[in-house]
Amino acid sequence: MLDAAVCGAVFASPGVQQILQGLGYISSRHGTLMIVKNYTGDKLNFGLAAEIYQATAKHHMEMVVVQDDVSVPRSRNQKVGRRGLAGTVLVHKIAGAAASAGGTLTQVAQVAQYVANNIVTIGASLDHCIPPGHSEVMSLASDEIELGMGIHNEPGTRKISPQPDIVTLVDGMLDHLLNPNDPGRAYLEIHGTPQRLPVVLLVNNLGGLSVLEIHAISHVAVSRLEETYQIRPQRIYVGPYMTSLNGPGFSISLLNLEPKADGPEPSYLLSLLDAPAQCAGWTPSLLESSTQQLPIDSRVVSGGPVVDFSSVESIPCDASFVSTLFENVYREVAKQEPEITHFDTVIGDGDCGTTLLSGAKAVLDVVNGGSHDSLSHILLDVSKAVMDTMGGTSGALYGLFFGAFARSVQQHYKQDQGLSASVFAKSAQDALENLKRYTTAREGSRTLMDTLIPFVRTFSEASTRSDDIANILASSLEAAKKGTEATKELPSSFGRSAYVGAHSGAENGEKHDITGAIPDPGACGVVAVLTGLYSTFSTSK
Repeated sequence: MLDAAVCGAVFASPGVQQILQGLGYISSRHGTLMIVKNYTGDKLNFGLAAEIYQATAKHHMEMVVVQDDVSVPRSRNQKVGRRGLAGTVLVHKIAGAAASAGGTLTQVAQVAQYVANNIVTIGASLDHCIPPGHSEVMSLASDEIELGMGIHNEPGTRKISPQPDIVTLVDGMLDHLLNPNDPGRAYLEIHGTPQRLPVVLLVNNLGGLSVLEIHAISHVAVSRLEETYQIRPQRIYVGPYMTSLNGPGFSISLLNLEPKADGPEPSYLLSLLDAPAQCAGWTPSLLESSTQQLPIDSRVVSGGPVVDFSSVESIPCDASFVSTLFENVYREVAKQEPEITHFDTVIGDGDCGTTLLSGAKAVLDVVNGGSHDSLSHILLDVSKAVMDTMGGTSGALYGLFFGAFARSVQQHYKQDQGLSASVFAKSAQDALENLKRYTTAREGSRTLMDTLIPFVRTFSEASTRSDDIANILASSLEAAKKGTEATKELPSSFGRSAYVGAHSGAENGEKHDITGAIPDPGACGVVAVLTGLYSTFSTSK
């Protein structure tokens, strides 16, 4: 299986520093394969960590992104792609066994990518789970079931009422997985019809079903596969492989073993699945072939992250003013956090406000924790504090922006021989351009970019006419607020709200808009930060 797993807060991706720490603990001369589920925060944080680790440790890295969800049609996932769900576990198992058998990093990455490309998953649930510390949660009615429920408590793609019986529900889910004539969901490459297709079946418990219930569901899935498609799975896996706390639901995954010219032999993939695994969370197949003992390579473990923020040129600044600035930012974020959390609870997973608040508190602690009379060091410390404490998509975005901003300030400070509004404007523009390398979100995407882009643009334009930062910030903040307000009218195309936005239910002709009149929570968070920033400069005039 895996040599290391890196966890963030509940339903949030881990931060870059956490990932780097994990990479340090399992460092191997053979290189490292990262298997990442397709969520924006995961891709950004793991991608950034891979870049840093390769650059600093001279370590060969490969990354396989798993996106096995079929519940969201192609028309709605063109920008963000499909979610990574329980099928990822089979990628873990096969890749781990291939590595233990002595495969090279390239070989293991290739077989992992092949499996990721040939697996599909769909979930369903009776209700959402309740994350620790969250009192507010969107619940389903007693006669509803939600199709397409995700693993992070995000709403599904369609609510079905009244609840269908289990046979009807499973039939619909299998149709989503296997129907080659569904242009929105025909992700499996099937030669001909799905009849008699060789597959591996995984029935995953989201955490809240009893052993009796999940095995009853798996029995229905096996029966319907054979009766409808004449498919007898080569292997059957049943259990809580990828849970959503106590979520009362399940998912069905199918791995296509149909031979392909450019793919490994099905017997080889099955041997990797059958290889012994010493892992508490792995339940062997109900249909095991004779297992083959594979040699296990010894692992060389070395610890410690590999990021060094020293050796930067000092830029003198007023430490007291900087401390006041970040105190004001923290106060404003704390003031707006409940509303941001409410917005994100309605359309996402509810962690946007608390994640931003934890980052603002960590930054304030860092700034107040020592002598900070160098702006360059303060900005790098801010970037590091954000990466250390803020998981999820927003943590990666803030970390990328502040890190690039810090580097750019040093560059333009040298060129201009001092600090000015122009230096900050050029640095912000550079940081924004760097951020665009890692996300395709732009204005109109209903993300924090709807706030950040007009802010940076207005700040840059105003800095060519004046050096009064307070006045420049006033007009820039106004532009940022207008951008945030505009997100109320925008459909979601990024993040988890992309799966639950204005088009939910559109396949059946119904209108199901839960994002209308609610601004993007990430954009609101940026406004909170900028408001705290502006209040510092406006009161110091």
